[in-house]
Amino acid sequence: ALHPNATKHEGAEAYVQAFAPMSMNVMRNVWGEDEAARVAPHINEALLREVKSRFGTGEVTLEWEAWCITARKP
Repeated sequence: ALHPNATKHEGAEAYVQAFAPMSMNVMRNVWGEDEAARVAPHINEALLREVKSRFGTGEVTLEWEAWCITARKP
């Protein structure tokens, strides 16, 4: 079954506080420690700039969907 949902944040700063650490973890897995260390000092500012360009300075709402699937062994 498909379950729509929305995640709301007070603003771009709250979004960055919630998602920047997760973004860095993903980058470490994809790029490796050296490249992630080079980017780490810049990620919050870059993410904040991008979120503000997409959502402005007000509330940030992310709409997403989750599929819930169950199965039985025949």
